[in-house]
Amino acid sequence: MVTGGGDYCTGESHWVWSFLCGAAEAKALNRTLVVPARRCISAAHSLTGKKEEKPMGLYYNMGHMMSRQPMMYETEFKQRFGSMDPEKLQGTGSTGSTGSMSVEEFKVWGATEWVRERTRDVTLVVRRLREEQFAYQICGVPENKEVLKRDHSLLWRPPALSKLSSNISASMGWDYDAVHVRRGDKVKPSNRRYWPNLDQDTQPHALKKTLPKFIQPGRHVYIASNERTPGFFSPLASLYKIHVLSDYRHLWGPGSQFRRDFRTLLRSLNETTIKPEMDAYMEWIVEATVIANAKKRVETFNDLTNDSKNAMIRHNTTEASS
Repeated sequence: MVTGGGDYCTGESHWVWSFLCGAAEAKALNRTLVVPARRCISAAHSLTGKKEEKPMGLYYNMGHMMSRQPMMYETEFKQRFGSMDPEKLQGTGSTGSTGSMSVEEFKVWGATEWVRERTRDVTLVVRRLREEQFAYQICGVPENKEVLKRDHSLLWRPPALSKLSSNISASMGWDYDAVHVRRGDKVKPSNRRYWPNLDQDTQPHALKKTLPKFIQPGRHVYIASNERTPGFFSPLASLYKIHVLSDYRHLWGPGSQFRRDFRTLLRSLNETTIKPEMDAYMEWIVEATVIANAKKRVETFNDLTNDSKNAMIRHNTTEASS
């Protein structure tokens, strides 16, 4: 079980990175992973403009995933053991018991092998994180880099989302290349000290010069980007057959098969108040699958710009240590 930390309301890619790290450690420890039954959708990515909670089953095929690796919803854990609070489960001290349950807590930086040695006779292993920490950092512990391997094949999506991404790939004959262009928050003036070249390097005129180094002109090219300016990538149409997510909104609009599949999924989850509409996290999932199915993939960092993806993290780490 992982408690605390800052993963609760992060973006989809961040959440997946942390989830797969937690799953990798649970597998390495031969433990059942306790997972939330619902997940937070941040206000910036929700349909209402407010922070929301939605069932995990809308984003992941949890039944299939639980058949691949032992997992338990937090709600089931609470029903079985009476609480989600390790302090109540363990009584007092860092190690203790409530009935037959023994609990041992560890911070984010403890090596997995060290945790294993200390918990051979312990019922519940808890990673307790501070607010500014994230579960993916467990995989970043030097001793863990060879021990913990994220298994991306563990992630299965609900049929409603899988069909949608397949339809997009099929519209390009399953023969296309993909480009991920990260702009959005990173090209704001306040962030230029971290990514000074990103804005210019990802402008259409710059991409016209860079992309032919990776992708032959005339190809179908799917562009996944958080750039929201309509028609921003249109100038690239002189080189490629350009496709972006907004081209396919009819696939999940009113009367679409997606809406029918989504309603079926909602009924299976006993959800009656959620609208059968795509939110930004679902869009990210669909695009990630479309990119994964591409013949060739071009990334923003390393391929399109020499700016560092982790420039802000490095800057903040340097300031904190100075």
